Amino acid sequence: MMRKLTIPPFMLIMSLLITLALPSIARAEAESLIGTWRGQMTAARYEPVEFVLHISSTANNESYQASLDIPSQNRVGLPVETVIVRNGQITLRLPALQAEFYGDLISESTGQEIVALQGDWNQSGEYIPLRFERAQP
Repeated sequence: MMRKLTIPPFMLIMSLLITLALPSIARAEAESLIGTWRGQMTAARYEPVEFVLHISSTANNESYQASLDIPSQNRVGLPVETVIVRNGQITLRLPALQAEFYGDLISESTGQEIVALQGDWNQSGEYIPLRFERAQP
């Protein structure tokens, strides 16, 4: 015997509202990721190295592009060939440096704006903690 499944009107309305809100949440996340980010990496026995990460959207606004500056090494505009943002995480790949960054998108309390990218810088098999924070204008 089959039972008829009924969905309470409240649940139906909430499901519809959540579905409609998801694109705007993703758009807000995308917009808050765009900009300049600064981080400082300290590896054992070495002086801290400052990184400046520039993230922008592609022409069709469907993905990201990025470049990296390392001021202490006079390196500007190093291409980040891969930028993947998915499920609250970010992956950056820089083949020119044989390096990758794997991190989490850290949001402020309302969850609307990303305030940091926190993860690990991987280069030559060594993982070093790195946190990027939005650069002040």
